[in-house]
Amino acid sequence: MDVVAEFSHACEGMLICNIVGGNVPLLMRSIYLANKNKIGKVDDVFGPMSKPGIAIKPDEGVKAESFKAGDKLYADPQ
Repeated sequence: MDVVAEFSHACEGMLICNIVGGNVPLLMRSIYLANKNKIGKVDDVFGPMSKPGIAIKPDEGVKAESFKAGDKLYADPQ
C-alpha cells in the first residue's frame, strides 16, 4: 500500500489530512492504517492544487480523535 496522507487534526468527527506526494485519492476511496485496518473513506478533497487536503469519514467504531498529527494513512493501490 502507498502512503497517501498524514493526519492533521479532527474536525466534527472527520479526519482532516494533508496529501503526501502528488496523488490525490478519489472520493469514496477506502483509507487504511499501515496494518491494513480500514479506517474510512475519502469524503472531500479541498484546498489549493499545490497543497490539497482530504477529509476522511471514519467507519463506525473509528474515532478521529484517537489519531495524532503525522499519523500516516494509506490507500490500496487497486
